[in-house]
Amino acid sequence: MKVIDNFINSDDCNNIFFQLVHSNYFPWFYIPKSIPSDDHSLFQHNFFIENIKSEKYDIILPLINKLNSVIKYKDIARIKANLYVNKNKKEKHKKHTDIDDYDNFITAIYYLNTTNGYTTIGKKKIKDKKNRLVFFNGLTPHFGTTQTDTKERVLINFNFLL
Repeated sequence: MKVIDNFINSDDCNNIFFQLVHSNYFPWFYIPKSIPSDDHSLFQHNFFIENIKSEKYDIILPLINKLNSVIKYKDIARIKANLYVNKNKKEKHKKHTDIDDYDNFITAIYYLNTTNGYTTIGKKKIKDKKNRLVFFNGLTPHFGTTQTDTKERVLINFNFLL
């Protein structure tokens, strides 16, 4: 596992956050369960899934370009943004891995804002910190939590095939 703070320049980070959260034109989709065995809802946007790019893919190009220099991968399996609204209580999601169809992949999480939420990867707790990237072996079980101190918790989740 590796954690990198200040992953991209702050203007690019702020621009991505603004376009995802403060735009009336960014398409978020309600997901009733964050994973099949979980009951926690969220809003989600798939930037890349099943070899199809979202029309909003270019918003995250500063991230993609930087990731290309940090993580060596063969292909992208999935890129999605998650937005959790504040429910005034901390919810712990169930432990999981992101994709089941591959046995050699990297999961990366990019945090777009600082909250009191966190992600536990294996036994290590990674706090939500704006402009932080964490990446790890995709087979490592992990789980996230919701936040109680901000209106929203926003992150981008990547799965890269090796």
